[in-house]
Amino acid sequence: IAGLGFGDVALPGLYLTYCLYYDILRERRFKLTYLVCIVSYMVSLVIAFVVSYVTKMGQPALLYLVPSIIVSTLLLSIIRGDFRDFLFGRRKNLQFLLSEGDYLSDEDKFDLNFVSTKQL
Repeated sequence: IAGLGFGDVALPGLYLTYCLYYDILRERRFKLTYLVCIVSYMVSLVIAFVVSYVTKMGQPALLYLVPSIIVSTLLLSIIRGDFRDFLFGRRKNLQFLLSEGDYLSDEDKFDLNFVSTKQL
């Protein structure tokens, strides 16, 4: 049975980070998107190891990991009714990212207002 490669951890890790970031920006108290992504990652990892053990051949873990985490989080976003926001990464409110006393140039303020009011 072969171990995990760097890509089997790093690539899904980027997606896990996006899910956590999305939940934080949506100001959700319970990070369900992140939790669903972690659980689906663990389940698909177990499936990859079981298939590798049963077939006695190495399996590309990403073949199981990527569809599992993407499908599970997209289904959750469809159920919640925020599919477009999750897919396109829309932010509910960008202003709260700035702490009091942060300095923004006029160009940065324009960019921030443009992004937060843009309709997709």
